[in-house]
Amino acid sequence: MLKQSVSPWMGSRSLPLWLPTPEYSGFSARDSSAAARAGLLRRPLEATLRDALDWELARAPFPTLRCAGLSDAEEDSLLELLEK
Repeated sequence: MLKQSVSPWMGSRSLPLWLPTPEYSGFSARDSSAAARAGLLRRPLEATLRDALDWELARAPFPTLRCAGLSDAEEDSLLELLEK
């Protein structure tokens, strides 16, 4: 991705929440067993994604211009490179 000028994490022409390795290996990798023992409950990923999408779709005006991510054309171009 870096060779294709895709920025990690945020900003224009980026993949949000993507961090290259090895410099970010283990990022967000935490043992959560102590939190679970203290009573922290984890939400199912499906519920989190559904609620985030519902929130996004309820915003007005929609669609909102984003300052991060890839355009459809940029994504298609990268996927074509992967197929070669």
